[in-house]
Amino acid sequence: SATAFNHVVLAVPAGADTLLLECTNTSFPLGYRHSGVAGHQLLLLDGKNSRLVRAGSYTAEANSKLCEYHVSLEDSQNVQLSCRKVLSGKFIEPYMGFNESEARDKVQLISSGTRLPLDRLAVTSYSDNFNSYPTDAYVPQVRLEYDAGCNSLCRKRSEMLFVSGSLSPDFVFNLPSERHSDICIAENELYREIIHLEGRMPSSISLPSECSLECPEAAFEQTVKVSDGVITISRSLSFREGTYPKKD
Repeated sequence: SATAFNHVVLAVPAGADTLLLECTNTSFPLGYRHSGVAGHQLLLLDGKNSRLVRAGSYTAEANSKLCEYHVSLEDSQNVQLSCRKVLSGKFIEPYMGFNESEARDKVQLISSGTRLPLDRLAVTSYSDNFNSYPTDAYVPQVRLEYDAGCNSLCRKRSEMLFVSGSLSPDFVFNLPSERHSDICIAENELYREIIHLEGRMPSSISLPSECSLECPEAAFEQTVKVSDGVITISRSLSFREGTYPKKD
């Protein structure tokens, strides 16, 4: 029914291809297929030749989120960190209009995916390519760096130190027998996180274990390395687009 549709994009014929232009939200970069369109089925209205088509999706590398943290543990109540983020594809969407946002809104956005209760947060660098002329290989990207502190680690669970908000095996590798419905993943996605830890590690904190897990729709890997007094934890979580039936 018509109520099943909640968005309209402009389809412009371009030879054997069709260019999809976002006209509802003009803040999106020209030529970018946002997460409400990419990988989804669309009803193409074309006179008597109207039909269902699927919008092209991005590769996992083009839909990626890289966070690299340098964490200094001065003591159990004083953590200093610096972070570098490189966001591509769908992960740039919350940052549309970032430069025009109020300072408190910037802090809330940056800290929303972090488990540590950050304070003293200061953005040191921000750039994007939203105004670049689109080409076939164009992917919108945000680069962001910030410094922050945390003085309440002692009141948090030990895993709070490991900054990730969602990079956990439990996030996707639930027991297959407990799935009650098919899993539909519209787009490829890649999350990567690197945490460099140095300083005095509180005795209440234990390091995560190395592991590598894979299922048809996703893959997760975690490594832990120690070198010259610095602990480096690397995680990656990738999703593959497709529909995956529930397991009996």
